[in-house]
Amino acid sequence: MQFRTDLAIEATEMGSTDLPSGVKQESKEVEDIKLTKIIIENEEGEKALGRPRGTYITAEMPPL
Repeated sequence: MQFRTDLAIEATEMGSTDLPSGVKQESKEVEDIKLTKIIIENEEGEKALGRPRGTYITAEMPPL
């Protein structure tokens, strides 16, 4: 499994409240942790977010 960091979640938050075509977003909270999954499905999504196709997961949590 390959891990890398990316800012795909920030790209979806800029400007519009609607997601671009070819992009899906799922969010859930587990205790104090917010998990957001961004899925870029096609070339339109790649162009809109400036990222390659794939699944990007962001975990937001309070300081330890």
